Amino acid sequence: MGSLGSSTNDACSVHFHLTGFGRFRLVAENPTELLVKQFPSFCEERRELHESATLQTTTVAVTSVKGAQIALDEVYSKLQTDKNIRNVVIHCGVDASATCFRLEERAYNEASFSCPDESGWQPRAVPIDDTKPLDSFLMTSLDIRRAVEELKKKGFDVKCSEDAGRFLCNWVYYQSLTRAQYEPNTKVVFVHFPLHLHSQDIQNYCEFLLQLLNVITIRELATI
Repeated sequence: MGSLGSSTNDACSVHFHLTGFGRFRLVAENPTELLVKQFPSFCEERRELHESATLQTTTVAVTSVKGAQIALDEVYSKLQTDKNIRNVVIHCGVDASATCFRLEERAYNEASFSCPDESGWQPRAVPIDDTKPLDSFLMTSLDIRRAVEELKKKGFDVKCSEDAGRFLCNWVYYQSLTRAQYEPNTKVVFVHFPLHLHSQDIQNYCEFLLQLLNVITIRELATI
C-alpha cells in the first residue's frame, strides 16, 4: 500500500493533500471534518492505497475565508517541487442538497454567500479575483470525467458537476486553482459530499475517497 507522510518511491509518486471544513451555521457537525480526521487510520487499516500514493497532509479549515486562507497557506507550503512527483490537492466539502458524490469541474470567480461564514462575512456578487470578470471560471486539470467513469464501475453513485455553488467551497476551490497555476506539477479537485453523519456513512465516504485517490494515482502515474 502507499504511505502516510512519506513516499516509498519518490522517483515516481503522487502526493495527496486533503482538506475539509469544520462546522458552520447550517451544519453543526461537518462530515468532511470527520472524514479528514478518520481517513489516515482508515487507509492504514484497509492497506489498499496505491503503492505509489502518499497521503501527505490532512487539514481541517475553519469555515470562513480567513480560516480557508490559513488552510491553503499550510497545504501549499508542503508541496514538493520534484519533477517526478505529482502534487494533488483534494478539497472536500458538504452540500446539504446533494444526493450523491460530486467531483467539481470548475470554480467561478464569484463569492455570493447564502449565509455568513464563521467570521460573519457575507459577500454578495463579489469577485474573488477583482482583475477578472465576475462570470469567469477556472477548471481543474485533472481528468475528472474519466475518474467518474472509473468510480461508477466500482459501484459509487457519483457525477461530474460544473457548479460548486458560490459559497466557501467555491471560494477555496477558485483560490486553490489559482495558486496551483504557479506550482510545479500540482493539480486540484473539489469533492462535494452529501450531508450524512452516521458512522457508516463516514466509512462509505472514506471508501469513496480511497478509491478516488487510487484512480487519480493510476492516471497521473501515466503522465509523469
